[in-house]
Amino acid sequence: MSKMALYLRLSVEEDGTDESNSITNQRYLLNQYLDQSSDFNHWERLEFVDDGFSGTSLNRPAFQRLMADVKAGIIRHIIVKDLSRFMRDYLELGNYLENIFPFLGVRFIAINDQYDSLTSEQNGLDIDVPFRNLLNDFYARDVSEKVKSVMNSMKRSGKNMSWLPPFGYIKDPEDRFKIIIDEAVAPIVRRIFTLYLDGNSYQKIAQILNKEQVITPAERK
Repeated sequence: MSKMALYLRLSVEEDGTDESNSITNQRYLLNQYLDQSSDFNHWERLEFVDDGFSGTSLNRPAFQRLMADVKAGIIRHIIVKDLSRFMRDYLELGNYLENIFPFLGVRFIAINDQYDSLTSEQNGLDIDVPFRNLLNDFYARDVSEKVKSVMNSMKRSGKNMSWLPPFGYIKDPEDRFKIIIDEAVAPIVRRIFTLYLDGNSYQKIAQILNKEQVITPAERK
């Protein structure tokens, strides 16, 4: 059976701010569209989900897996909610739509943008598509700057913005932007500092801790 890729993406900035772009909403919209089209009844559907990844970067796990399957000839159809879900880089997206996908024989559909590469190839690339891509690119840059500004402001006010606190700390259960000492591993952290102040190298400290079989940061996550 031929395979079709359903690509879904939600960036960190959008998480919790726009229900219409949620992964659940995207999944529903894509499947509804395919269910209503007789052209795709015989296609097996494969999901590729990047939850928490920016559309300005190509370094997304599901995106990389998708493109690997495309290059291997496994995927010949890709469907997304809109162009911005697939990518927000104006030039890069244009390259995929005009060069890469036609060369690889991939049909690409963006539902809300009313874009289907099958009809686009017949009629020529709609001037509206590059314009939408450009707006998506500007939007991504604008959001990125706003997020950076908010995060810098929160950092200055003493709020922790990292997903995972550094080893030796845990998130305060009463305030997710505050970190407190992790008493379970605090002795290990103090020992590391003591060993360093005693003149031990990083490698030597690691050897000592491994020999003592102390809990590691990975085990404490």
